[in-house]
Amino acid sequence: MKKFFLFVLLSIVVSNFKVFAQYVPMNGKYVEKVSETTLAVVLQTEDTKELKKLKDNPDELKSYKESVTKYNSMLKTVIEREWDVSQSFEFVSPERAEQIKKSKNPEYCILEKISVANYRMSTGTGNASSKIGGPLGPNNITSYAMIVWGGKPKKAIVRSAIPLVDVPEISMTFMIQHLKNQLFDYTNNGIDKNSRFKKEISNRSPQLQDRSLLLYDKVITSSLQSVINDGSLKEMYGYQYQSSNDKNAIDIITNHKKGFVYPIVIPTGVVQYTNPLYLYCLIDSHDGRVLYFTEQFATKTREQISENHLQMAYESIK
Repeated sequence: MKKFFLFVLLSIVVSNFKVFAQYVPMNGKYVEKVSETTLAVVLQTEDTKELKKLKDNPDELKSYKESVTKYNSMLKTVIEREWDVSQSFEFVSPERAEQIKKSKNPEYCILEKISVANYRMSTGTGNASSKIGGPLGPNNITSYAMIVWGGKPKKAIVRSAIPLVDVPEISMTFMIQHLKNQLFDYTNNGIDKNSRFKKEISNRSPQLQDRSLLLYDKVITSSLQSVINDGSLKEMYGYQYQSSNDKNAIDIITNHKKGFVYPIVIPTGVVQYTNPLYLYCLIDSHDGRVLYFTEQFATKTREQISENHLQMAYESIK
């Protein structure tokens, strides 16, 4: 069932929204609509094409259906635990969400999951073909959670890429917290540009000195595991850290326990040559805020944190 759950988490109809690394609301003039309206949270439905593909394999068909049910249950749990921005929220079908958009109903904002074709950036090499920017094909996509206002459904207000972490409870929790934090920071702290967001992270990053870094199973490379085992990570990352299984990490993160930071990897939707650009982040377990991140084009182990990432984090603030 696990592979189908990841399919459900990361897949949805491909949208024509442009995709770039985004840390602040995209349409600030509509931010207030989120707090003034009901949030319609779109649940997943079983994909007709997937059902047809699996019809001759009853075990996989059952697993896929269970994955859809699990995804919806988890989304409900996270929204009920984390979301306190809107007047209220409702869980709706994709069909109901489309009705809200079609009628341009101003009483709702809509939270849905989309996928966007990755964007090939100019390499600056002088080669004509390498300078052509534009979306890549349908097999090169990045998935987002996105909020739009029913009155202007084609204008994305805020969005959060789904982290590439093979622990859905952690990915979904960060995704929703990041949406909420962007809205709060825009309204209360005037963070309306990526440059201000990055400056705010620089101001927060010294907090890493007072946090214990959770190095949980699914997010670390084999080389990082090796330096943990032989004790040499202490020479690269001089703050507190601890090995953790996924269950313990989920407990700490979903219960907002203080005093911890955890790593995640976030896709930006940008590709150079065939190498995707990722954000390697350290997140405060209490409120889901980013305390450190670095952007890197990845060639391997792209979905995991390495000892080099941790060393960069340490050296940036020591």
